[in-house]
Amino acid sequence: MHAKALERQIATVVSAALDRYAADLASVGLTWTQPTVRGASELSSYTSEIEVDFKDETGIVDVLEFFVFRGGKEIVSADEVEVWLAEAIPDVLSRRTG
Repeated sequence: MHAKALERQIATVVSAALDRYAADLASVGLTWTQPTVRGASELSSYTSEIEVDFKDETGIVDVLEFFVFRGGKEIVSADEVEVWLAEAIPDVLSRRTG
């Protein structure tokens, strides 16, 4: 799959996961940014990552970020991200609730 297509697919997976946890996140006073894709370098050494910021009234309080490509190689699939998010988002919540 082309890099941009995979990044879009994974960003969609991240957005869907955030939507599933929207009520829980809001209940602890958190809002979040839509997934941001950052990429740099030439194709042979292409690196990209996806980031989501979690905010409260004071500003950014937590960040989820992960590489999609590193050194021109795909290092994560949409399925792997979905599994990781099922653990990572509850971790964000638990850090907020103590």
